[in-house]
Amino acid sequence: LLLGALGLITVAVVSIRQRVREFGIRRAFGASRGRIFVAVMLESVVGTVVAGGIGIAVCIFAYRLPVVQELLTQGLSGGELPGFPMAAAITGLLVSAVVGAIAGSIPATIAVRSKVIEAIRF
Repeated sequence: LLLGALGLITVAVVSIRQRVREFGIRRAFGASRGRIFVAVMLESVVGTVVAGGIGIAVCIFAYRLPVVQELLTQGLSGGELPGFPMAAAITGLLVSAVVGAIAGSIPATIAVRSKVIEAIRF
């Protein structure tokens, strides 16, 4: 999780640096610092939640494959796997949202601190 968050921070900071002019124009048209902060933060949170959802969908698909079920039930009587743990899936989505929020706070702070005049001139 730590390495994933670090990678997300790095990509988001580079993206924010390239979009300085956009944030300057938004501020010039009246967008508040809070609105820009929330917009940048939500980009990160939505990205991590979507990635977490895709990961969970892939796990459910792989768990239902007959080859995987056969490998996991070797030596068990009955030969059936228990159902997929949805509590773990929901916990995973919540953790991905929290990681996205933490990783998005740094780029959001950078976006908010950009000055309007410098951003437009840049």
